[in-house]
Amino acid sequence: AFIPLGPGIYYVKCSTDMTTKASYRLRLKALGDQDFARRATAKNMGPLTGTKKIYTGTAGRNDRNDWFRFTINGRRDSTLTLKNLTGDLNLQLCNAAGNVLNASTNGGTTTDQILRQLNAGTYYARVLVPAGTLVTTIVNYTLELSALPV
Repeated sequence: AFIPLGPGIYYVKCSTDMTTKASYRLRLKALGDQDFARRATAKNMGPLTGTKKIYTGTAGRNDRNDWFRFTINGRRDSTLTLKNLTGDLNLQLCNAAGNVLNASTNGGTTTDQILRQLNAGTYYARVLVPAGTLVTTIVNYTLELSALPV
């Protein structure tokens, strides 16, 4: 069964009534947002309109990137904000081919933000651990995306 849990240390206890001999196989798997680690498997945030799209996630040693796909319908003033950081992460705005259009690389837990006028099309926001950074803990973040007509 899938049980959503927050960050932490968890224990599993397996027991028997000791009157019968039992054999079993136990499999545990931590499911995080690592499936967004490549542009091809980006989380689809849908079209950006006047309403903010918000995603709360984590990045760290084994999960150094999270990709988010969104669309723009018509020319719009777009805002990408990476906030509530518990460590250093960067934010990139990329085109449909994955080429970086803008980046925000504020250090530490300072909010990163990209403001850009975008034409209709498909774009990606990428949340990533800065190159060369040794990550020993999980970094929490909130990503907000929005776009208003020009």
